[in-house]
Amino acid sequence: MSGRGILGSMKLRSRTIAVAGTVAVLLFFSTCDLPPSFGDEYFDSSINYIRYFPLAAPSPTADSLGNTDPDTSGAWDWAWRGIMGNNFDYMKLELQDSLEEPGPTGTEEVWRLELVNLFRNGTFETGLTAGDISLSLGLSTATIELFPLGNPIHGNGLLIESIDSNGLVGFSMPDLLIDPADDNYSYFMRLVLSPAKPFDYTVGSVKSTATPAGNSLFITDSLSGFGTGNFSFGPQIINPTYIDEFRVVRGDKKDSMYLRLLLLPQETSPSLVPGYYEFSVWVKRPLNSHFFDDHTNRNSSPDAPYALPSVTLGIRQLISYDALGGGAEVFPVSSSWTKWSYRLPTGSNIQRFDEASEEAVIEVYIIPGDNTAPDAGAILIAEPSLN
Repeated sequence: MSGRGILGSMKLRSRTIAVAGTVAVLLFFSTCDLPPSFGDEYFDSSINYIRYFPLAAPSPTADSLGNTDPDTSGAWDWAWRGIMGNNFDYMKLELQDSLEEPGPTGTEEVWRLELVNLFRNGTFETGLTAGDISLSLGLSTATIELFPLGNPIHGNGLLIESIDSNGLVGFSMPDLLIDPADDNYSYFMRLVLSPAKPFDYTVGSVKSTATPAGNSLFITDSLSGFGTGNFSFGPQIINPTYIDEFRVVRGDKKDSMYLRLLLLPQETSPSLVPGYYEFSVWVKRPLNSHFFDDHTNRNSSPDAPYALPSVTLGIRQLISYDALGGGAEVFPVSSSWTKWSYRLPTGSNIQRFDEASEEAVIEVYIIPGDNTAPDAGAILIAEPSLN
C-alpha cells in the first residue's frame, strides 16, 4: 500500500474514533443523572459538601411522641429519635469552652459527644443508699462495703463478702438506672471484677455466666426486665469479690445510638450526585476524662468522666435506583487531635438516585465507640467534612 493509502486509512480511523468518542461522551452525560450545573467543582476533592452544616446540638428531648421530627434533613440529630421515644437523653452533644478545649488549630468549635452511662454512681465514689443493694436474698446474707483498693479497682470499689457459698447479692435496678427503665428495655452491662473469675448472674429467674477478659467483664447478652427487678450475682461468686467501673447502656437499640446528618440532594453545595465520598472528622480524648482501664489516671482521679477509646465514622445511602451504597470504619482515639477519614471502598459507592428527591438520600454518622460492643463514655469531635 502506498504512503498516501496508509495515511488516508489512519485519518479515516482517527475520524471514526473521534466520532465514537463523541457519541460515548454524549451517551455518558445523557444516561447519568448529573445536575445541569455539573462542572469542575465535582472534580475538586477539597470541596466540603456539608460546610454549611456545622455541628450543632440536637433539640432537647420532649415527650414520648417527640416534638421534633425524627427524620429532619440538614440538621445534626440522634438516629434513635423516633425509634426509642424522645423522653431521655441517651446521648449528649455539648459545645466546649474554647480556652479549655481548643480545636485542632485553635479556631474550630469543639463538641463533646457522649453515650451516657445509665448506671448511677458506677464508680462507687459517692457511696450507696439503702435502696441500692439487697443485702439478703433468699436464705443467704452478705456484707457490702465501699473499700479503697488499687488496680484494677480505682479509688473506692464495691467489696462483697458472702457468709456462705450460695450467697446472692442484688442490685435494685429501678433505683440504680437513671433512665425511665421499662421491663421491655434491654441493656448491655460492663464492670471491672477482681479476682477475674467467671461471673454468675441472675435477672429475674434467668441465670447465666459471663467470663471476663482480664479484669474487664462485658455481659454480651442484652439484659431485660430491669424496670421492676433486681440484677443478682452468685451463687459461685469468689469470696471476697471487688467490683468497680460499672457501666450500662441501652442494648435493644444499639444500632441507632449515633449522631447523624441526613441530606437531600439539593441541600449540599454542590448538590449530591452518585459517586465515591469521603467523610472526615477531627477526634480527640476529652481533657480530664480517662479510659476505664487507665489505671494510672483513674487511681489519681477515680471519679473522672469516662473517655472512649474509639470512634466509628460511616456513610449510608437511603434511596437508590440500584443497590444501596455505604459503609463504616472504626478508628482509635488518643489524647491528641487526629483527623480520621472514612472513604467508601470500591463497589460501595453511592448509586443512582432521584436528584429531585424530597427525601434524604444519604446520611453521614458518628458513633462514639464501636456499636458492636457499646460502652459508656465520651469523645471530642470537630470540623466534619464530606468530600
